[in-house]
Amino acid sequence: MADLIMLFVWSLIVFSATNIVVVSKMFQGVRTWVSFKEVKTITDEEGNQKQVGIPRKFRFFSNLVHCSMCLGFWFGVLFGIFVFSPTLSILLGDCTLVNHFSDGLLGSIISWIYYLIISKYQKNF
Repeated sequence: MADLIMLFVWSLIVFSATNIVVVSKMFQGVRTWVSFKEVKTITDEEGNQKQVGIPRKFRFFSNLVHCSMCLGFWFGVLFGIFVFSPTLSILLGDCTLVNHFSDGLLGSIISWIYYLIISKYQKNF
């Protein structure tokens, strides 16, 4: 039972960290800086503002900060190494690359599922 509670808490931590970077207004400037060298804000006929600019050469980090599933993988790996590894007692019982990779996969799918659930219910408000 304690392992299940630890898994739930770990999944909330991974999702929260992922969601803050990918969705929150607090990190909007960081996402823009990672994605573009120069940014211009344009307004269309309907009054909607959109940011356009010259993309940076390293698209990996730009894609990473915009993808809940991708960033969830890396947060799963990091939290699995430094905080708690939910797959450590299940798979091999030893700290291996398989455990770290499995933590990343678990963090990825958990972040994606929570993101889909929250975005579905957020549209109803």
